[in-house]
Amino acid sequence: MYYLDTSVLAAYYYPEQNSAKIEKVIRSFSCPVISHLVETELYSAVARKVRMEEISRQSANVIISQFNLHLEKRYFRLLPVRVQHYHIAREWIGRFDTALRTLDALHLAVSYSENMTLVSADIHLCKAAEYFGIQVWKV
Repeated sequence: MYYLDTSVLAAYYYPEQNSAKIEKVIRSFSCPVISHLVETELYSAVARKVRMEEISRQSANVIISQFNLHLEKRYFRLLPVRVQHYHIAREWIGRFDTALRTLDALHLAVSYSENMTLVSADIHLCKAAEYFGIQVWKV
């Protein structure tokens, strides 16, 4: 199973340099997994693009509507972030041997505890995943 982080999902819904490659990768999975954290971060990324005047509110609404339609049609398997994920993230951050940030640690904890391959375009997150022994598909 494949866990998509926000860097991948955002590029899927909003054109970026590697969007075509990311779309091809995502479409190769039968039912990629995201978490409620990814869902929230995607909304945040779209809102940031509106605030920075990179996209219009109308474009943002189209992106969010498309994403919600995909959720409704179960294009993604949506996982909650559970207490155990917070505990794993806390433990990894508490080692003080990485520059792991809170939300990235939670993404890794979800991938790790559910035994999924992390799919990410974030180089730092991929390095951290490898450090903690998580399978990574770098896009």
